[in-house]
Amino acid sequence: MESMESSRNASRRVRTTWKCVGLVACCILLYWLLTFAFRTPEREADAVRRQFQSAARTVSSGHSSFDLPAVSQTAAIDRQLENLEPSDAGWDSEAASAAISKQLKRLSQAFESNAPRTKRDFSDIAAEEFDGEILPEGALRTIFDNGSCQAQRLPNGYADYRSTDSFRAQINSLLEVEKPGELRCSFKVTHIELNEQAATSRVLFESVRKTDSTVVQSTADFQCQWQLDTTEPKLRSLKILGFEKVRFSAGGRLLFEDVTAAVLGNGSEDDTHAFNEQVLRDVGYWSERLSAIDDMSIYGHHGLATGDVNQDGLDDIYVCDSGGLPNRLYLQQPDGTLQDASRKSRTDWLESTSSALLIDLDNDGDPELVVAMVAGIVVASNNGAGVFDIRAAIPGIREAQSLCAADYDNDGDLDIYVTIYGAGGSVQGQRGYEAAPPLPYHDANNGGRNVLFENRGAFQFVDVTTQCGLDSNNKRFSFAASWEDFDVDGDMDLYVANDFGRNNLYENDHGVFRDVAADLRVEDMAGGMSVSWGDCNQDGLMDIYIGNMYSAAGKRVTYQRRFLDGRTPGSSSGIRRMARGNSLFISGEDGVFTDVSETAQVTMGRWAWSSNFADLNNDGREDLVVANGYFTNIKPDDL
Repeated sequence: MESMESSRNASRRVRTTWKCVGLVACCILLYWLLTFAFRTPEREADAVRRQFQSAARTVSSGHSSFDLPAVSQTAAIDRQLENLEPSDAGWDSEAASAAISKQLKRLSQAFESNAPRTKRDFSDIAAEEFDGEILPEGALRTIFDNGSCQAQRLPNGYADYRSTDSFRAQINSLLEVEKPGELRCSFKVTHIELNEQAATSRVLFESVRKTDSTVVQSTADFQCQWQLDTTEPKLRSLKILGFEKVRFSAGGRLLFEDVTAAVLGNGSEDDTHAFNEQVLRDVGYWSERLSAIDDMSIYGHHGLATGDVNQDGLDDIYVCDSGGLPNRLYLQQPDGTLQDASRKSRTDWLESTSSALLIDLDNDGDPELVVAMVAGIVVASNNGAGVFDIRAAIPGIREAQSLCAADYDNDGDLDIYVTIYGAGGSVQGQRGYEAAPPLPYHDANNGGRNVLFENRGAFQFVDVTTQCGLDSNNKRFSFAASWEDFDVDGDMDLYVANDFGRNNLYENDHGVFRDVAADLRVEDMAGGMSVSWGDCNQDGLMDIYIGNMYSAAGKRVTYQRRFLDGRTPGSSSGIRRMARGNSLFISGEDGVFTDVSETAQVTMGRWAWSSNFADLNNDGREDLVVANGYFTNIKPDDL
């Protein structure tokens, strides 16, 4: 019996062993099938990247020659280049828009030429059968007049036009192009619809006409009908959707004059040399001379701060710059000129600096300097005479975009809020949306984490973001933030402008914040880049103005059926909204805001990096100032 039992046990062990061997064999076979038999070919981009990395290792080892990787004819870049021609890519509307834009460019050149205005020929632009509208005398309503500056606007819903079949008569009536003076103008197609051999377009128009005694600026929104069955589009009608005219009549003197060279370029020899060699050089010049090792950025995300650093009663300016170029501190002199004190003040750091604050952190009466550098936040104390010593450094803040300060907890000292754009650099050294694309594009929440640092005194700062409730909706590629007690309850609230999606309005309740942007209707999903508070309607409540991206091409393309196909209505409207431009929200008695951007006609600020309420003419009312610009490549009027 023992022998038989032993035999059965041995047999079971053998079967178990073979089962294990079989299982291992199956695993090996499955591994082989997954890794070899069904393996997809290596992506071309990965293969090219490996070859470039190999070439880089060759160079680093001392060899000066190597073979560049060969890229096949069907690389992704080639496929994208094929889509640059609208007709080839199936975008007939964009092809028509390009042809119309060419005609409008020809029209603006005719306006700006030195030929006698009465002899200019518009027959190659306007169709033989033309239908136009002329504004009768008194159609424009005066909305502002202080004697030297008068602004007039066509009322909403105006319909009492006079008709004309002469394009020349209509243009001269609207723009006074046959009057003397230097004229500059531009057109942008913002919307287009095709209908067999015709097209309907919305066109944004801007012009400035200067004489020795006046400057007249005109802005218009036109609806144009085009005939497309000719060699070039012909204008069949021009309808007026909106029109505004601003006239300055102050002996040719403008409200503002560029005095940069006068106040910065007429100092000492060293100051003048630094100004000419650094400030007057554009980003293209430096990008060819400073490498990524210096952290040179071609985007130019660098701010400035003002404050009286030496207590002489005059505001001074601290200017941030890119990696490899020194930051600059300019001291204002009694005659209004600026003296470069960067080296003397010990603030001419070469690290890439995106933002700065001049604020009194220790309540001693003079401003300290806080800067957001490439590797973190640096805080420097002021000796009272404008000389600074580093007292604190907060590392690990890799993509800070802007700084703002307020006493959020009402303990008598200023705390610092830092907006952080991207979630962190990639292994290839990329940053921002290049390292981690926003997902989804119009409503992303995968960016960097903004941080609130509480001031504990003696230049000690503690991250209190989470415990204060500010980690809610806190990864949205933030560009800027601004403090204001909008609900008038005695503590400071915070608005955050985000680049790819919903903005935040954090309401402060005794040091604890809650995001109420959705409840109060100020999320503004529109590529936010700046924010400013001001009482624009003088009702005692603070309103919000947000700088966004305006894109004529974006407005035009995102309404096309070819763009809408395959997208959900929500995503389409969200992406379309991002091209509209700046936003103005008016606060109501119930605390809820109303979007009046389009009726107030404040959306078109171009690529608006900064926007501020300011009373420019001292009339007691808040005006708006918008700083804008971006790369235009070979098209200087692209924005």
